[in-house]
Amino acid sequence: MHKFKTTAYQNLSDFIYGKSLHPIPPKKRHDNRRRTVYPEVNFTLPSMMITKETMPEVIASYREIITEMP
Repeated sequence: MHKFKTTAYQNLSDFIYGKSLHPIPPKKRHDNRRRTVYPEVNFTLPSMMITKETMPEVIASYREIITEMP
């Protein structure tokens, strides 16, 4: 495994959302959306059992996650 000793970006001003010094080409199936950034969205539920009985709480949690997204 390669160990890195420095970051690719030397200046904080070089960190630009959606830009990369060394972009990875998209796979063929993504060619129509080339250079589009897909942010990671956290859809993690709080610690809970997921059962038929708790499903209304599960749905409410997901609804809250989605509606509070920027």
